[in-house]
Amino acid sequence: LDGEPLINGHVLIYSDGRSLESNTSEGLAVFNAVPGGLYRLVVEVAGERVYDADLEVASEEAEIIVRVGRPAVKVVDQYGSPLEAVEVVVEGIGSSKTSEQGVALFGQAPAREYTYKVLLYGAEYGIGKVKAGETASLTLHIFSLKVRVVNQMGEPVPADIVLLKGDRAISRGAGPSATFTSIPQGGYRLLVTYGPKQVENQVELIADDREVTVVIPYAFYLGPGVMISLNDFWLLALPLMLLLVVTVSVLAVRKTVKKVSARRERLPRI
Repeated sequence: LDGEPLINGHVLIYSDGRSLESNTSEGLAVFNAVPGGLYRLVVEVAGERVYDADLEVASEEAEIIVRVGRPAVKVVDQYGSPLEAVEVVVEGIGSSKTSEQGVALFGQAPAREYTYKVLLYGAEYGIGKVKAGETASLTLHIFSLKVRVVNQMGEPVPADIVLLKGDRAISRGAGPSATFTSIPQGGYRLLVTYGPKQVENQVELIADDREVTVVIPYAFYLGPGVMISLNDFWLLALPLMLLLVVTVSVLAVRKTVKKVSARRERLPRI
């Protein structure tokens, strides 16, 4: 269909109940010692018939056009810029990655419609239809996501940061912050780990770049694996504070009693 020589075709010619077979090489199928006359010519690609018609053999060479082409899928971002190294899988044909021009080109296939899906970081982000011999287009809205990690006191935390699509990890970072670029529109999970503490957040990338802050639930670091959250701090501190209040109250009462007793002793006796 696109004028390209047929690469992997199986050619059969029929006449008077007999058949001859040959495979194409660079678009040529060779049959030796075929008398002139009318023949039925059949061409198959991948087990599918792409040509079936009568052929009058009157010379040494005949040219036909078969219903075969190369499907292609072009992937661009929301600004029309091509996206490179995006995986495209065409059902029944195989997979290919987009070039610098954003085009994933496939091998020759029978001329019909195929379903394709677009994968980035191993996760599916788009699906569509493409015909052999034509180029389909798909637009992915791409954003960046910056993640900051702090503790309950607002101090930076050097954590491990994992961005997931469903259950698939698509990117990782480490430190008090990480920036994930070229992330398609959609919902994601952030899994942030620091020592024994782990936090999971849901993040939606809808219409713009985003920056999120993840708080690790601890306030004070006491040593490897020993971290105290504000809740833990108050649970520990509250009994001590109550004890302090009681102690101060008792001391105040004792002091008051002593003062009253001293005043009574100074009063004149009758």
